[in-house]
Amino acid sequence: MKPENEKGFKITQNYDCITEKEVFTKLLKVLMAYAHKLIGTSSLRLKKSRSELAYDFSMETISKHLEKPEKFDPSRNSDLVKYLKYNILRRLIFNFKKKKSQEFEIGYENEDSTGLKVAKSFVEENDIHDLLDEQNLLKSIQTELNGNTILLELFNLRYSKEYTRKEICQTLKISTGEYANRIRRLDTVVNRVIKK
Repeated sequence: MKPENEKGFKITQNYDCITEKEVFTKLLKVLMAYAHKLIGTSSLRLKKSRSELAYDFSMETISKHLEKPEKFDPSRNSDLVKYLKYNILRRLIFNFKKKKSQEFEIGYENEDSTGLKVAKSFVEENDIHDLLDEQNLLKSIQTELNGNTILLELFNLRYSKEYTRKEICQTLKISTGEYANRIRRLDTVVNRVIKK
C-alpha cells in the first residue's frame, strides 16, 4: 500500500504542464470527479445535469487558473491539483448552488409530464405574498432607474439575469474598476428604494 502522501494525481512542479494533453486529461478527470461529488443531487436540476455541470465547472476552474496563475502560491501548498480543487472549483460550485435561481429552479419528473406535482409543491413551499412583494420591489427599482440607462442595464444583468462580474464586464465592455463604480451607484439607488 502506498503511503498517504503518494496517493492521487498531483502536480507539484512544472505547473505549466497542465496545458499538455496528457496532463490536462488526467487533471480534468480529477476535477470532474470532485465536482460531481460537490454538486450532489439536492435538486432535480442538479441531479439531471450533474455530469454536464461537473464538466463545465472543471473547465472553468482550469480557465480561471490559466487567466491568473499568479494567485497560486506553491510556498503554501505545492500541489496545484489541491489548489484547483479546494480554492477554485469548490468556490465556483458553492456560489452556483447559493444563487437564488437555484433555490427557485423547477424541474419536472418524467412521470409528472403535466407538472402537477411541481405546481402543488410550489404553492406549499412559497408564499404568494412574498413573491408579490419581490416583484413590486423589482418594479420600483426599475422605475427609479428609468432615466439612467447605464444603471438600468447593470441592474438587469446583475439582479434579473444574475450575471457574474466577469460576464457583465465582458457584455458591457467595461473594466472591473468601472464595474465597481457603477455597482456602488446602483447599490445606492437600490438601498434608497428598499428604505421607502
